[in-house]
Amino acid sequence: MLRLLFWNVVGLLAGLLFVGLVGEAWIRLTKPFMYEQATWVFVPEVGRMLAPGSRVRSTNKRDFWTVSHTNSWGMLDREPLPPERAAASCHVALIGDSYLEAKQVPIADKVQVRLEALARQSLPHLDVTVSAFGIGGTAQIGQLPLYDVYARRLRPKLVVLFFHPNDFPENVQHRWVRAGHDPYLAPWLSVARGADGTFEFVPPSPDYGKGSLAWPLWDQPMRHLSWLTKLSWFYQWATLPFLNRRLSDAEYEEYVNTLMARGRPRPDDSRHHAMAFALDEFKARAARDGAALVVFANHDHGRKGPRRFDKVVALAEPRDIPVVDLYEYIVRQGGSPADATWPFDRHWNPAGHQWAAEALFEWLAARQEICAHREPQLSAH
Repeated sequence: MLRLLFWNVVGLLAGLLFVGLVGEAWIRLTKPFMYEQATWVFVPEVGRMLAPGSRVRSTNKRDFWTVSHTNSWGMLDREPLPPERAAASCHVALIGDSYLEAKQVPIADKVQVRLEALARQSLPHLDVTVSAFGIGGTAQIGQLPLYDVYARRLRPKLVVLFFHPNDFPENVQHRWVRAGHDPYLAPWLSVARGADGTFEFVPPSPDYGKGSLAWPLWDQPMRHLSWLTKLSWFYQWATLPFLNRRLSDAEYEEYVNTLMARGRPRPDDSRHHAMAFALDEFKARAARDGAALVVFANHDHGRKGPRRFDKVVALAEPRDIPVVDLYEYIVRQGGSPADATWPFDRHWNPAGHQWAAEALFEWLAARQEICAHREPQLSAH
């Protein structure tokens, strides 16, 4: 019996080895690369971002293998326009997260390039120029410095905030704690509740990651075996579906107690109020600088009526911030929102970027007065 068990185990291991070797050979012969490459820097006012002038290789090991280069501001976009040229044009600044960072497509296929081309072809008299500022993992609060440090220099006539459903949880400290991180050592700008209940900014920390929860081996096996990714592309491909887990409710409370023992206040999870605060901050900046402001709702929000889309509208409309609905635009063209993304990745493929550009162009074309000179409100914050 033991001998039979022994040979069964040997046979299983041999079979796995054979499959692994064959898979490794097949992947190396058919795929351009399987390693992602990015160089990160910490900018004090902004936080963690891609290094300016660096090469970025991105792949999900199944759909895309993209090689791009960041510009002199660290964005995966073309070089920034000279401020004088941008100010003289009808400049549109797009601000968002990984959908706008868009490592999944070449720069020529991105929404900002497509939008500029549409405007140049159909509305050349407006002289529309477009730039994109996106950092994956950020939400609206973490994106405020993208406007303050970069986009504002170009004096845009229109600022577009790209919204994805996960922006609501990613605006609050809860998201960091649920992942086992200290929310006061976050890589991007965040907010906390002050003693009077109002929001206070927490600047990005160069020590992000310190004080994080130490995951035991049995909880995060993929994390502890990550060294295998340097040896085997097949291992990367085979383990891609396994995601790092989040803390359970009981573990969350235990970690909160640990943080509070360090002198941290209880993490805030006021998602609706944090998003309202972020919109107020962007609205004040746009008014101060004489720019129009619009929210661009990603296709994942769904059609009008479902709660995810209505949550955005309920916050934007009272602030007189229009909402562009990508889902509605795609359906109106006879397309399917599912065709806007890669089969094994939720981010936009080239078709998604094209639809996003068309939806924004349609909205701007109906409001060409935005491109006229706009006086800043000097009394605004």
